[in-house]
Amino acid sequence: MLLYLIFSFFLSCLVQQIPRHSVQDPPDWGNILDAKIPAVDGGILKVWRIEPEQPSRSTVGFAQGWSRNRDRMVARTRYFGCWGFTTAIHSARDHGQSSPEDS
Repeated sequence: MLLYLIFSFFLSCLVQQIPRHSVQDPPDWGNILDAKIPAVDGGILKVWRIEPEQPSRSTVGFAQGWSRNRDRMVARTRYFGCWGFTTAIHSARDHGQSSPEDS
């Protein structure tokens, strides 16, 4: 049991120290607006607003999951872009190119 706890602690420390490299997969369709949304504490959220070539039917917002960034959502949003929707994808704080959040 002690060896298991020591090994688990070691792996936890290792995972927290390895730098996480963001996936780079920018959208390749529509008109892309790369924007910054200011946060209350002075930080920013990086956002892509992708408008389809044809008139937009509506806007769909996407939020990435834990340990992800906006680039990971591009494949999913491509479907909505093909269907004529404007899509908005953001990277949460401490993810992708959004600013870190001071705790």
